[in-house]
Amino acid sequence: MHKSRKSCPPHLIYSYLFNSKSGGIRRNQEELGTEGGCAPCGSEYCPPHYDDNMIVVDIETTGMDPNKNSMLSIGALEFENPENTFYEECRMDDGAVVNNISLKINGFTLPEIKDAKKPTSKELLKHFLAWMRPIKDNTIAGDNIWFDIGFLQENFRRMKVKWPFRKKSVELHELSPLLAGLPWSLDAVLYNVGIPPRNNAHNALNDAELTAEAMARVAAGKNIIRKFSKYPVPAIFRIRK
Repeated sequence: MHKSRKSCPPHLIYSYLFNSKSGGIRRNQEELGTEGGCAPCGSEYCPPHYDDNMIVVDIETTGMDPNKNSMLSIGALEFENPENTFYEECRMDDGAVVNNISLKINGFTLPEIKDAKKPTSKELLKHFLAWMRPIKDNTIAGDNIWFDIGFLQENFRRMKVKWPFRKKSVELHELSPLLAGLPWSLDAVLYNVGIPPRNNAHNALNDAELTAEAMARVAAGKNIIRKFSKYPVPAIFRIRK
């Protein structure tokens, strides 16, 4: 095992296994080749015995750049208790750049993102922090999670609020070799785990729920969100007992 105590770089791909006893996600010791710490980096942030109760997050924005664009909504859920959800919208930050392609994807209109009745992004983050505070573990997870992390980090920096999540994160596309080679999109994963791709505009909470369901199917071979139970889990993802 490497002796370095630094955390894993964002681009390093890991594999996870489902821990059926606690319902969390666990490092695959066989693939990592270690029984203590993370084999690639030796970090205490990547212990193979650590069971994650993740917070699955999705954010909709006015564009791709957290320094120029604004958040518009946050959707999130507690992975071990997926009925515990958060969703709220905010008005666009003053002076933020608007990308029309982004609005076409997330379905927001200009009047909606400029609605003065909506909370500010700062107020939205305060409400989000209040929701996640009772959750025991705050490992952030999602689809293309570094996009969401980028916006959250920039907005917390502006608020002068310390990063509230653990230093590690969980990315949907890195959960299994079975996803290797797929396009880096949520719809591509959904198709392969037995869930119809989205046909309408993106919604932060719906996308967070879809991501969590896909994670459970890929890592555990099981359904965790009731509304997706009508879609059978493909046999290739089922875990034999």
